[in-house]
Amino acid sequence: MKKSVLLSALMLFVVASLFSQSSLPLVPLPAGVPYYNYSSPDNFQATKIVEAKRGNDGNWYCLVKLEALSVKNTRPGFNYYDQPSFYNGVYFLDDGAIYPTVESKRYFYSSHNHVGYSPNVPGRNEVSKYKSYNQYMPTGEKGFFVWLKANYATENQVGIVPNPGANSIPLPNYIGGDSFDIVYDIGYSYKKGFIVKDIVFGGWLVKMESRPNGMSGGTGQYLQVNLTIAKPKG
Repeated sequence: MKKSVLLSALMLFVVASLFSQSSLPLVPLPAGVPYYNYSSPDNFQATKIVEAKRGNDGNWYCLVKLEALSVKNTRPGFNYYDQPSFYNGVYFLDDGAIYPTVESKRYFYSSHNHVGYSPNVPGRNEVSKYKSYNQYMPTGEKGFFVWLKANYATENQVGIVPNPGANSIPLPNYIGGDSFDIVYDIGYSYKKGFIVKDIVFGGWLVKMESRPNGMSGGTGQYLQVNLTIAKPKG
């Protein structure tokens, strides 16, 4: 009897580790904002890991920089004041649910809120799934930095990679954890008015998902991460 209880508790811990949820609320995509499926010349990538750290849940997390290296202009000929660029938010599709329709999808919305990550400053050093920051304070580098759960660890490295094999965490030979269905913000501004011109802000969303049009639609491009960093000592 005791063995069964211990085994059940272990299984629950493993499942919780594999599908750890974010502290961010689940939300639908905002109404009234146009969205477009990811396609060339869109180029959105996870470009580097700047830090790896254990969260309060005991899991390893990587602070990953996400960048829009190229943005497809959905309004050709439009007179922009500030050209379209990746703004400050990413919607991460909840990977613990199955959604039969596009409208039923729910996302963890990660916005850096113009706050930088500083390892030793309370309020700026939270390590949790999909928590994001606009600057890595130890080096001063600016951008969009988000905590993603690591799926790979060795004695010297930790990271997020395809097919981590025997070095996968929390279980050996567990496949997954390197791909993400996301929707990211693109923002721009333009001047409006005849005599006194006001600066007006606008934008759209880009869907980078494996099934952007729902289960019955075609497949699309999702975000895949293949990055490692030196494992912190201690």
